[in-house]
Amino acid sequence: MDIRILTAAELDEAISLAKEVILSETDVSWSKEAAKSISEFMAERLKQFTVYGLYEEGLESILAYDPEKMHIILLLTKQASRKKGICNSTAKSIERRGR
Repeated sequence: MDIRILTAAELDEAISLAKEVILSETDVSWSKEAAKSISEFMAERLKQFTVYGLYEEGLESILAYDPEKMHIILLLTKQASRKKGICNSTAKSIERRGR
């Protein structure tokens, strides 16, 4: 498991993952149109934040973080990688780096 800050060149992969996850969610109350709007918004804004990626067999999870405000903006994990502690690992890695 490799968790690191993504480079500018890797952000396109993170944007693709965000769109994939948001558009594939079925257990949420938003419509497909809302999901599309959210994914487009994140694609436009993701480059403004520090984005961490967790890699196992490719990019599995992303966490977008605003270090100035100390806010987590977005935390997404591929459906197939959920319930494996990936989100927790990503968040704990960032917490350790902030100390």
